[in-house]
Amino acid sequence: MKIFLLFLTFLLGSIFLFPQPILAVACTGYTYTDTPVNNTTYTVGTNYTPAGWSTFCSGPNSTNRNRVDLHICDQGTWTNCRQIGTATSQVRQDVINATWTCGNLNPNPDGWYLNWTPNSSFLGAKTLRVASINDSAVTCVIWDEKNLNIVVPTSTPTPTPTPLPQPTNLSASCTVPGTTGNLSWNTVSGATFYSVYAQTNDHTFDWTNACTAPNFCNRVYSPSATFTTVPGKSYNWFVTAGNINGENSAISGPMFTCTPNTTPTSTPTPIPSTSTPIPPTSTPTPTPTSAPANNFCADTNNLPTNQIKLSTGLLSARPNNNYIYRFYTPDYCIISNSAVIPSFSIPSYADMEVVYYDKSKLGNKIPVSGDVAVINTGSHKGEINDKNIPANKEYLFNISGNLTLDGAVDVKRGTVIVVFVYGNLNINANQVYNNPETNGLVFVVSGNINVAPTVTEINAVMITYGTFCSNWNGSACISNSPDLPLTIKGNVISLSSGNPPKFIRSLANNTSTPAETVIYQPKYLVILKNIFSKTLTIWKEVQ
Repeated sequence: MKIFLLFLTFLLGSIFLFPQPILAVACTGYTYTDTPVNNTTYTVGTNYTPAGWSTFCSGPNSTNRNRVDLHICDQGTWTNCRQIGTATSQVRQDVINATWTCGNLNPNPDGWYLNWTPNSSFLGAKTLRVASINDSAVTCVIWDEKNLNIVVPTSTPTPTPTPLPQPTNLSASCTVPGTTGNLSWNTVSGATFYSVYAQTNDHTFDWTNACTAPNFCNRVYSPSATFTTVPGKSYNWFVTAGNINGENSAISGPMFTCTPNTTPTSTPTPIPSTSTPIPPTSTPTPTPTSAPANNFCADTNNLPTNQIKLSTGLLSARPNNNYIYRFYTPDYCIISNSAVIPSFSIPSYADMEVVYYDKSKLGNKIPVSGDVAVINTGSHKGEINDKNIPANKEYLFNISGNLTLDGAVDVKRGTVIVVFVYGNLNINANQVYNNPETNGLVFVVSGNINVAPTVTEINAVMITYGTFCSNWNGSACISNSPDLPLTIKGNVISLSSGNPPKFIRSLANNTSTPAETVIYQPKYLVILKNIFSKTLTIWKEVQ
């Protein structure tokens, strides 16, 4: 009776205390854990892959392996043991043919692994216990174990960007003939650009006219700048250093004066005449004759190179000799050397960004770093549309990267959105919005504007310093005739003389339907006037 009670007590203990090592009968083999090594630290929330191999030389199930179970217990004990999973088998070529491991007897893959992510309930000193089981009755088990320390993750503080120092050793010169100002300063470590401003000192500096000649403003990428000056004028100037984290405060450079050319011209001494003066004869005033009406202009190829041609008040430069241009107008031609083409300058993208974004007095300015995509699917609508822009507002975006439009920009009633893009603009979806008569969308792009072949309508003004392509296939600007027709309700403005817009779509029948249509919207006269305070004159009417 005592022997029977002793045996019953052992049996019940095995049931309630499992997992504990179970004595195996005729069970031999190996269990080895390659990963982790002993005393490894695991972090809560991080995925790990314990792995190893096990084989059986003998057992109730011969040399077959039933499974490999993994448990976590309090370190060095069998307390609070919890099974974390059953491992997945994998082939181990280093074991399968090794005689000493009995791998050559085992018909199953010898390796095992388990993907496991500890949570906060496993914190502390633990022991990973690996049970390689020979049969489904769990009568043959070979154990291995590794000690672990499971901890919570430590937060990494976001570093505070170090402010850039101001430029030093500022110098300026403007020598004879006084038409070029030269500015320089020392390189600032960490700076990726410099903003330079110079203005004549005969009036108080103001941002409204900061970039109007003879003043100067520009963003440069080396510690120097050169600009056109007015002889005899004195200039005040200052510079800031900046990078992706912003710009430091401006520092003033020394005032400089542009020395004009003062070389005197010789005046000949008059020699008195000894001859008797002859009284002048009166010259009759010629009666002007008007040019005949309905007389087309002659070919401009026949004009001297120093002449220009005017008709109906419009001025035309002399064309290439390979073409014949005529003015088809009921008016008459005017050929004149004195009709001067008005001077104008095209600002760089950096100029536009400094004046119309950096120094804009609008309060609704939103900078966005890196590449941006606008996607109108689900609840996510991209950086621009996620701003929940209300109606009847004017907003300026400044994107320091590429902008990809996989959906339409959300322009509400009475809202004007101007987007500066320091990169490329990729339009992959129609840009159509409600209430187009009261809304506006303007893009100012430093790089290229690429329109996908599937786009058929764009309601926007697009200003580019690169190339505008109406049919970008993802790698090249080519026609895939027959193409879809494209309608632009706004305008396309190229400010790069070497990169004219490429309208290259072609339909199956181009004689009846245009492949590309640009419909100018008068509303942009008001929008551009309100947002861009200066006028860029390229053509001018003369009387």
